[in-house]
Amino acid sequence: MRIAFVGQKGFPATYGGVEKVVDRVARGFAARGHQCVVYSRRYYGDSPCNLANIEVRPSSGLRSKRLEAISHTFLSLMDTLTQRVDIVAIHSFPNAILSWIPKLAGRKVALHLHGFEWDNGK
Repeated sequence: MRIAFVGQKGFPATYGGVEKVVDRVARGFAARGHQCVVYSRRYYGDSPCNLANIEVRPSSGLRSKRLEAISHTFLSLMDTLTQRVDIVAIHSFPNAILSWIPKLAGRKVALHLHGFEWDNGK
């Protein structure tokens, strides 16, 4: 099975709860023989990942406090349409609004919501 991870800042995890979850889940799937594609923001991290069954695809987004996450997720999801993936795992609550994009292409979508946005104090 080929799984795409979208919505996190990057891989491997250097900080952040969402990134640590994606890191563990992707490594777990890869250890079981599944192919993982992790979309990473271009500026995140300083070294490429050389793990078996994990491909890190750098992606761009608008470098803006309010638009960066959603624009990065949108462009990453558009790229999944050109890739052979079975499941698209979208991380974080605000990114879930774009879950219709891979569904239109017939992909299965898994939403991993890490907390309630209205309760995070930001």
